[in-house]
Amino acid sequence: MIALAFLADVADIRRLETLRKMNAYLGLVPRASNSGGRDRPGHIPREPGKLTRTILTQCVHHVAASSVCLGRCYGEPREKRGTGRARIAVIRKLRGMMRRMLSGEQYRWRDQGLYEKKLRRHERALKRVKEAASSPGGAVAVLMR
Repeated sequence: MIALAFLADVADIRRLETLRKMNAYLGLVPRASNSGGRDRPGHIPREPGKLTRTILTQCVHHVAASSVCLGRCYGEPREKRGTGRARIAVIRKLRGMMRRMLSGEQYRWRDQGLYEKKLRRHERALKRVKEAASSPGGAVAVLMR
């Protein structure tokens, strides 16, 4: 669900060259007002109209509990700066991970053994589907499993 919302909002990942541009597009960068040498940092937009931010905000606790890295990214800022800012920090981190995966970069915290196990499982499933597709009426039986 999260990945589907992310792809629906961003569409083509290549049009947002950097993570900063992507975060600004999705409403996670605070507004800034600069005039006469004075910087006045603002807040992130309350209603960005982006589905991804809404879905990620609702599932931050589950995502933080599923990963040690994201759990630390949520726990430490939560104690220092509050729940709202910690939530946004996890969302930014998760969006960065999703962007790197879609752009073809290596995921930093990937467990190589688990990755290879999942890859083998997908290859076996694909092989079963191909074999069933070559037999008459077999593709429907494989897809119903």
